[in-house]
Amino acid sequence: AEHTILQMLALAKRVREADAAVRAGDYDYRYRGEFHELSGKTLAVIGFGRTGRYTARIAKGGFAMRVVAYDPYVEDAVLADEGVERATDLAALLGEADVVSLHLQLTPETRALMNRERLALMKPGALLVNTSRGALVDAEALVEAVATERLAGAAMDVFEKEPPPSDHPFFKVERILLSPHIAGATRECLERTAAQTAAQGLDVLEG
Repeated sequence: AEHTILQMLALAKRVREADAAVRAGDYDYRYRGEFHELSGKTLAVIGFGRTGRYTARIAKGGFAMRVVAYDPYVEDAVLADEGVERATDLAALLGEADVVSLHLQLTPETRALMNRERLALMKPGALLVNTSRGALVDAEALVEAVATERLAGAAMDVFEKEPPPSDHPFFKVERILLSPHIAGATRECLERTAAQTAAQGLDVLEG
Protein backbone atom coordinates (compact mmCIF):
# COMPACT_ATOMS: atom_id res chain seq x y z
CA ALA A 1 0.00 0.00 0.00
CA GLU A 2 2.83 2.40 0.80
CA HIS A 3 4.51 1.60 -2.51
CA THR A 4 1.25 2.22 -4.35
CA ILE A 5 0.99 5.67 -2.76
CA LEU A 6 4.66 6.28 -3.54
CA GLN A 7 4.05 5.53 -7.22
CA MET A 8 1.01 7.81 -7.31
CA LEU A 9 3.00 10.68 -5.80
CA ALA A 10 6.05 10.09 -8.00
CA LEU A 11 3.88 10.31 -11.10
CA ALA A 12 1.82 13.29 -9.97
CA LYS A 13 4.84 15.29 -8.78
CA ARG A 14 7.20 14.14 -11.59
CA VAL A 15 9.79 13.12 -9.01
CA ARG A 16 12.09 11.23 -11.37
CA GLU A 17 12.03 13.99 -13.99
CA ALA A 18 12.62 16.70 -11.38
CA ASP A 19 15.65 14.86 -9.97
CA ALA A 20 17.11 14.45 -13.46
CA ALA A 21 16.52 18.14 -14.25
CA VAL A 22 18.38 19.34 -11.15
CA ARG A 23 21.30 17.00 -11.85
CA ALA A 24 21.46 18.33 -15.42
CA GLY A 25 21.46 21.96 -14.27
CA ASP A 26 17.96 22.52 -15.64
CA TYR A 27 16.46 24.40 -12.69
CA ASP A 28 13.86 26.02 -14.94
CA TYR A 29 12.13 22.64 -15.18
CA ARG A 30 9.96 23.88 -12.32
CA TYR A 31 8.30 26.25 -14.80
CA ARG A 32 7.76 23.61 -17.48
CA GLY A 33 6.85 20.48 -15.58
CA GLU A 34 3.21 19.58 -15.14
CA PHE A 35 2.68 18.78 -11.47
CA HIS A 36 -0.53 17.75 -9.74
CA GLU A 37 -1.94 17.24 -6.25
CA LEU A 38 -3.65 14.06 -5.10
CA SER A 39 -5.86 15.95 -2.67
CA GLY A 40 -9.50 15.89 -3.74
CA LYS A 41 -8.87 13.56 -6.67
CA THR A 42 -10.78 10.32 -7.29
CA LEU A 43 -8.95 7.05 -6.74
CA ALA A 44 -10.35 3.84 -8.24
CA VAL A 45 -9.22 0.79 -6.28
CA ILE A 46 -9.74 -2.27 -8.46
CA GLY A 47 -9.75 -5.23 -6.08
CA PHE A 48 -10.55 -4.47 -2.47
CA GLY A 49 -8.57 -7.05 -0.56
CA ARG A 50 -6.15 -6.25 2.24
CA THR A 51 -3.71 -4.18 0.16
CA GLY A 52 -6.53 -2.34 -1.60
CA ARG A 53 -8.07 -1.48 1.77
CA TYR A 54 -4.83 -0.17 3.24
CA THR A 55 -4.25 1.89 0.10
CA ALA A 56 -7.74 3.35 0.44
CA ARG A 57 -7.11 4.30 4.08
CA ILE A 58 -3.91 6.15 3.25
CA ALA A 59 -5.49 7.90 0.27
CA LYS A 60 -8.54 8.99 2.26
CA GLY A 61 -6.84 9.84 5.54
CA GLY A 62 -3.64 11.35 4.19
CA PHE A 63 -4.75 13.02 0.97
CA ALA A 64 -8.51 13.49 1.32
CA MET A 65 -9.03 11.54 -1.88
CA ARG A 66 -12.42 10.24 -2.90
CA VAL A 67 -12.02 6.45 -3.05
CA VAL A 68 -14.28 4.22 -5.13
CA ALA A 69 -13.77 0.45 -5.09
CA TYR A 70 -14.64 -2.11 -7.73
CA ASP A 71 -14.79 -5.65 -6.36
CA PRO A 72 -17.88 -7.82 -6.97
CA TYR A 73 -16.73 -10.30 -4.31
CA VAL A 74 -16.55 -7.90 -1.36
CA GLU A 75 -19.65 -7.30 0.75
CA ASP A 76 -21.23 -3.87 1.06
CA ALA A 77 -20.59 -3.85 4.81
CA VAL A 78 -16.82 -4.02 4.25
CA LEU A 79 -16.87 -0.97 1.99
CA ALA A 80 -19.15 0.86 4.38
CA ASP A 81 -16.77 0.18 7.28
CA GLU A 82 -13.91 1.65 5.23
CA GLY A 83 -15.95 4.67 4.14
CA VAL A 84 -15.46 3.78 0.49
CA GLU A 85 -17.97 4.01 -2.34
CA ARG A 86 -18.83 0.95 -4.40
CA ALA A 87 -18.71 0.92 -8.19
CA THR A 88 -20.76 -1.71 -9.98
CA ASP A 89 -19.82 -0.55 -13.48
CA LEU A 90 -16.08 -0.78 -14.16
CA ALA A 91 -16.34 1.15 -17.42
CA ALA A 92 -18.07 4.08 -15.74
CA LEU A 93 -15.52 4.11 -12.91
CA LEU A 94 -12.59 4.19 -15.31
CA GLY A 95 -14.11 7.24 -16.93
CA GLU A 96 -14.25 9.28 -13.71
CA ALA A 97 -11.10 8.21 -11.82
CA ASP A 98 -8.00 10.40 -11.76
CA VAL A 99 -5.91 7.44 -10.56
CA VAL A 100 -6.62 3.74 -11.12
CA SER A 101 -4.81 1.30 -8.84
CA LEU A 102 -4.86 -2.46 -9.45
CA HIS A 103 -4.99 -4.91 -6.53
CA LEU A 104 -6.09 -8.19 -8.09
CA GLN A 105 -4.99 -11.78 -8.32
CA LEU A 106 -4.28 -13.07 -11.83
CA THR A 107 -7.10 -15.32 -13.05
CA PRO A 108 -8.50 -16.09 -16.51
CA GLU A 109 -11.10 -13.40 -15.74
CA THR A 110 -8.57 -10.68 -14.83
CA ARG A 111 -5.83 -11.41 -17.39
CA ALA A 112 -5.39 -8.33 -19.61
CA LEU A 113 -8.16 -6.62 -17.64
CA MET A 114 -6.63 -3.30 -18.66
CA ASN A 115 -6.64 -3.91 -22.38
CA ARG A 116 -6.77 -1.35 -25.16
CA GLU A 117 -10.54 -0.91 -24.85
CA ARG A 118 -10.52 -0.33 -21.09
CA LEU A 119 -7.48 1.95 -21.21
CA ALA A 120 -9.37 4.03 -23.78
CA LEU A 121 -12.20 4.40 -21.27
CA MET A 122 -9.94 6.01 -18.69
CA LYS A 123 -10.24 9.70 -18.02
CA PRO A 124 -7.83 11.73 -20.22
CA GLY A 125 -4.74 12.60 -18.20
CA ALA A 126 -5.36 9.88 -15.59
CA LEU A 127 -2.70 7.68 -13.98
CA LEU A 128 -2.52 3.88 -13.79
CA VAL A 129 -0.66 2.11 -10.97
CA ASN A 130 -0.08 -1.65 -10.79
CA THR A 131 1.54 -3.37 -7.79
CA SER A 132 -0.31 -6.69 -8.11
CA ARG A 133 0.24 -8.81 -11.26
CA GLY A 134 1.92 -7.76 -14.50
CA ALA A 135 -0.41 -9.70 -16.78
CA LEU A 136 -3.39 -7.62 -15.66
CA VAL A 137 -2.22 -4.96 -18.14
CA ASP A 138 -1.78 -5.19 -21.90
CA ALA A 139 1.75 -3.79 -22.15
CA GLU A 140 1.60 -2.63 -25.78
CA ALA A 141 -1.75 -0.94 -25.21
CA LEU A 142 -0.44 0.89 -22.14
CA VAL A 143 2.64 2.07 -24.02
CA GLU A 144 0.39 3.47 -26.72
CA ALA A 145 -1.89 5.21 -24.21
CA VAL A 146 1.00 6.91 -22.41
CA ALA A 147 3.12 7.66 -25.48
CA THR A 148 0.19 9.46 -27.12
CA GLU A 149 -0.45 11.31 -23.82
CA ARG A 150 -3.93 9.84 -23.58
CA LEU A 151 -2.82 8.96 -20.05
CA ALA A 152 -0.47 11.24 -18.10
CA GLY A 153 1.58 8.32 -16.84
CA ALA A 154 1.70 4.84 -15.37
CA ALA A 155 3.71 2.98 -12.75
CA MET A 156 4.45 -0.74 -12.86
CA ASP A 157 6.06 -2.71 -10.05
CA VAL A 158 5.22 -6.06 -11.68
CA PHE A 159 5.65 -7.61 -15.12
CA GLU A 160 4.20 -10.59 -16.92
CA LYS A 161 7.72 -12.02 -17.23
CA GLU A 162 10.21 -11.14 -14.51
CA PRO A 163 12.72 -9.75 -14.97
CA PRO A 164 11.39 -8.05 -18.10
CA PRO A 165 13.43 -8.60 -21.28
CA SER A 166 15.71 -5.80 -22.45
CA ASP A 167 13.38 -5.01 -25.34
CA HIS A 168 10.26 -4.72 -23.19
CA PRO A 169 7.90 -2.06 -24.61
CA PHE A 170 7.77 -0.19 -21.28
CA PHE A 171 11.40 0.83 -21.73
CA LYS A 172 10.41 2.97 -24.70
CA VAL A 173 8.31 5.42 -22.68
CA GLU A 174 9.74 7.74 -20.05
CA ARG A 175 6.42 8.40 -18.36
CA ILE A 176 6.02 4.76 -17.37
CA LEU A 177 7.71 4.49 -13.97
CA LEU A 178 9.19 1.05 -13.26
CA SER A 179 10.37 -0.77 -10.14
CA PRO A 180 11.60 -4.39 -9.77
CA HIS A 181 8.69 -5.97 -7.85
CA ILE A 182 9.68 -4.34 -4.56
CA ALA A 183 6.32 -3.26 -3.13
CA GLY A 184 6.52 -6.05 -0.55
CA ALA A 185 10.30 -6.19 -0.26
CA THR A 186 10.81 -3.85 2.67
CA ARG A 187 13.06 -4.97 5.53
CA GLU A 188 10.07 -4.91 7.87
CA CYS A 189 7.90 -7.01 5.54
CA LEU A 190 10.64 -9.60 5.05
CA GLU A 191 11.11 -9.88 8.82
CA ARG A 192 7.36 -10.37 9.34
CA THR A 193 7.28 -13.00 6.60
CA ALA A 194 10.19 -14.92 8.14
CA ALA A 195 8.60 -14.83 11.59
CA GLN A 196 5.23 -15.93 10.23
CA THR A 197 6.81 -18.79 8.27
CA ALA A 198 8.68 -20.00 11.34
CA ALA A 199 5.54 -19.80 13.46
CA GLN A 200 3.59 -21.83 10.92
CA GLY A 201 6.35 -24.46 10.84
CA LEU A 202 6.15 -24.74 14.63
CA ASP A 203 2.34 -25.04 14.42
CA VAL A 204 2.72 -28.02 12.08
CA LEU A 205 5.32 -29.71 14.29
CA GLU A 206 3.06 -29.19 17.33
CA GLY A 207 0.11 -30.75 15.55
